[in-house]
Amino acid sequence: MSATEDEGIGHRLRLVRKAHGLTQQQLADRAHISKSLINKVERSERPATFTFTVAIARALNVERTVLTGQPYHVGDPQGRSERIHDAIPEVEHALMSFDLPLVGALQEPRPLAEIGQDVAEAARLRMSARYLRLGSVLPPLLNELTIATRALTGPDQAKAFWHLAIAYRCADALANKLGYMHLSYLAVHRVEWAAAQSDDPLMIATSAYLRGQACMDLGQYEQGLALLDVAGDRLESFDTSSRSALAVRGTLHLRSAVMAARNGAAERAQDHIREAASLARLVGRDVTDYWTLFGPTNVGIHAVAAAVELSDPERAINEAERLTIPADVPAERISHHYIDLARAYLWRADRDRALNCLLTAERIAPQHTYYHPMTREVVRVLVEQARRTPDTLLGLAKRTSTGM
Repeated sequence: MSATEDEGIGHRLRLVRKAHGLTQQQLADRAHISKSLINKVERSERPATFTFTVAIARALNVERTVLTGQPYHVGDPQGRSERIHDAIPEVEHALMSFDLPLVGALQEPRPLAEIGQDVAEAARLRMSARYLRLGSVLPPLLNELTIATRALTGPDQAKAFWHLAIAYRCADALANKLGYMHLSYLAVHRVEWAAAQSDDPLMIATSAYLRGQACMDLGQYEQGLALLDVAGDRLESFDTSSRSALAVRGTLHLRSAVMAARNGAAERAQDHIREAASLARLVGRDVTDYWTLFGPTNVGIHAVAAAVELSDPERAINEAERLTIPADVPAERISHHYIDLARAYLWRADRDRALNCLLTAERIAPQHTYYHPMTREVVRVLVEQARRTPDTLLGLAKRTSTGM
């Protein structure tokens, strides 16, 4: 066994499969996946995809994180491996306390406009994938917003819930990216609850966008697509001159595109990409309304992502070659794009470009890259397949704690 193999999904899959007393063929029959693919993943000849991992987890009746090994404690060069997890207990406490009676010495909340500025900063930290900093500002902000929603009335209370929905979304991102999936799902439910109190249909639709991600993570593809369709239909009557309404509708189509692709529905995925592209033309440029990127660039990024999820590396690479990403696109989105592109190049056996894509993703958003399961899978396979492991790959393997 190599130094990286014991850190990969393939090794964990083999252990769990054998613990269940299943052969590769028996597991393949249960998961509706080819035995050949299971064998290649176990032998580190092929990286596991999200779709593969979800299907295997469901067939084995285990959490997906049993296979991915999350939450990760990466050995980043600044020694922040443990510190980045420190906020999780406090975030969990804030999420669990959302409707509990307020007790003890409680300060009056600051003016809502002042709190809103901090919420906007937290959202920027999320979009720039600065999770260490986000974890430090989020727990007190969640607590203060909880107090504000109790102290205010009328439109001010609705606005406080609007800000709380955004803050809960930041909590979801932190938990999800670090691999605390049950906490992520709890945060999504809190977003839905706060959004409903905000009296803002677009915020409610945005919460459906997040719920769709949770459905996708659990392999509930058809349920998630139905959820997003309903959310989109509710916005059909919105004023078409509303940029925010167009942007929110567009993001629902983009999430649906990736979900359909993971479900193997290529035409359905392309239909959603085309719908999103039409809305992006109406918006005219990249915007971050409701703290979600939408516009021509994100449509292009999702076209690449959908092709990757459909295991079509040639299409993914062709889509990427037509894409120019402006420098002001949020770092998390760019990093995710290059991780997807690394997967496409690896499937095409272009290992140098796959590695360069991961190094680009790391340079743009190191914390996001280190904690992304697909980063670790691509690195693991690159190391296994390398005749001579370059120093750049060795360094990245160490920084993502793949066992090197």
